Amino acid sequence: MARQPRKRTANKSATRPRQDKRQMRRALADDPRVRALRRRRWAHLRALAKDDALGDETEAVRSGLNAAYGFDPATVDAFMRQFWYPSPAVYLKARQFLERIQGSDLRAALSRYLEYASRFGVYMVRRARKERTKFAVRGIIPRGEKFHVRIVEDHLEPTAGMPEDEPFVEYFASDTLPVVPELQKPINEGAAKFVRIEDDSFSTILSELEEFAYSPDAITFIVHRAERRHLFCLIGERVTQPQLRAALPAVSALLRKYYDRGKAGRPRDRLREKKAQNLLRKPGRKGEIAHALAKGGLAKDHFSAERYAREVAKRNKPKHGR
Repeated sequence: MARQPRKRTANKSATRPRQDKRQMRRALADDPRVRALRRRRWAHLRALAKDDALGDETEAVRSGLNAAYGFDPATVDAFMRQFWYPSPAVYLKARQFLERIQGSDLRAALSRYLEYASRFGVYMVRRARKERTKFAVRGIIPRGEKFHVRIVEDHLEPTAGMPEDEPFVEYFASDTLPVVPELQKPINEGAAKFVRIEDDSFSTILSELEEFAYSPDAITFIVHRAERRHLFCLIGERVTQPQLRAALPAVSALLRKYYDRGKAGRPRDRLREKKAQNLLRKPGRKGEIAHALAKGGLAKDHFSAERYAREVAKRNKPKHGR
């Protein structure tokens, strides 16, 4: 008599780790720190989605990386593997890596990526496709809203201490750091951050800067030109609200000068631009593309859509590396 096949039982030792992981996820989901991390992540992603400057720069950087990868894929892969995000700890090594590259266009594409990732808090990963290679954008989760650090020799360390052999910056955040209620509200809304620095030496580069730049009756604007430009403000203790309001046009002018922000004119229609890009990738006549993009049925709407399609095609035309 043939033996009946036995029903295979699940290996309890194999299923237990999965159950433990699910229980751990459920337990961590209610942790205030995890909820705060998720809130920061989604706020950051929403801000990135609304940023026209990020969209423009992403197109340019991605186009440059695609061209660079077509010219020298091994160098691009090696660079992105080591310097996918340019933290201060690796930025000098990244610059040294770029100096050894022979092709000027290849070096320029990777250098532009460094500035782009540092400026917008994003990074790119390469996705291999059968038809082409695509560099997808990923967002860096902000590390916090309030930070408490101290100056030790020539660098910053967290005041609360940290484990050995761990990056300092991962422990700078201090959610319990007290601030005035008028500041806590914009911090909660994602419109402000706060950093408190403890300095017992009184002879650091910050002390030297404050010695000549600080004035109790004025607002001092500081432009730090490093891996990218940063804009700081020193506010004197006797500065009044009228002075702060009077300085707002200067803030707008500085944002225009150093970040290309605050320009006048109609905002970009991202949905229409995306539609145009998709239509231009498919085979079709220019008249059909213009008809699909036209905002009305008049002849002037058709001609305007044709011109718009040409502008989008020119903006997205890839540049070839040398």
